[in-house]
Amino acid sequence: TNAETGRVFRDNGGIETDELTFTAAQTAADASLTVNGVAFTRSSNSISDIIPGVTLNLESLGSGTLTITTDNTAITGNIQDFVDAFNELTGFIDKQTEFNPETFATGILFGNSSVQNLESTLRRIATGQVTGTGGTFEFLSQIGITTQDDGKLALDEVKLDAALATDLDSVVSLFTSSGSATDTNVTFVGFTDNTVPGTYDVRVVGGVPQLSPAGAGTFVDAVNNGTFFTGAVGTDAEGLSFSMASLVNGNYGTISLSVGVIPRLSQEISVLVDSSQQGPLTSELDSITESIDDLNETLLRMDDRLELFERT
Repeated sequence: TNAETGRVFRDNGGIETDELTFTAAQTAADASLTVNGVAFTRSSNSISDIIPGVTLNLESLGSGTLTITTDNTAITGNIQDFVDAFNELTGFIDKQTEFNPETFATGILFGNSSVQNLESTLRRIATGQVTGTGGTFEFLSQIGITTQDDGKLALDEVKLDAALATDLDSVVSLFTSSGSATDTNVTFVGFTDNTVPGTYDVRVVGGVPQLSPAGAGTFVDAVNNGTFFTGAVGTDAEGLSFSMASLVNGNYGTISLSVGVIPRLSQEISVLVDSSQQGPLTSELDSITESIDDLNETLLRMDDRLELFERT
């Protein structure tokens, strides 16, 4: 590029000014680069929108090879954190509901059916099948997470490493939520707590999209929400949202929804403890609070009667 010259006047605090000259060695320009044969132009030398999850910092002209590998150590650490957190939670519940047959001491929540049901549900989710993954693995046990004799989860890192090498995406799907469509005219948008994970057939009849559990043939019209469609209330697909690029009659492949262990655990706990959802644990706490209030009122009435008795 052509060099440029110019002048800058600086006030030195007195009556005079200093005149400084400068030369621009290169005119400012956008960064140009090629990745896998595709040319890109960006206004910044820090680029993070070409390779998902990777930021490129351009420092000079040249070429090279960028190798991206999976950090299995970090993934293993995160999964171990999940196992530890699960064991800590269930251990806390066990402590609050325990009964000591020798001392007859009990935990503060001993006999509370809501809390006992919560622990059973959490364990069922952790050991149960994750449907709709579309991958190699559907159970945590297949990647090395198993239940020990004492009820705690344990991680076999050797088995996990083998699973990561076999099907990384499938391992990830066991813990997270994901949705996808097989037809390019269909785009998965989202789902709600009422949506049953699994695979759904999609078709359009009379310009209206319909959904059915895969292979069942029980198609139901989806609800038009303006910019997208949603599975009808009362069906397995309730709350399943998607958009359509074409409404020409025909079959449009499938939509698959997988809801992993972590969001399912979070959802279950929310239902039980979130007061806005009026779950069973919330109702239990409300009932206990009402009983305490009633007991306090009874004690106050007894105090009044006792005072009256002492006066007579």
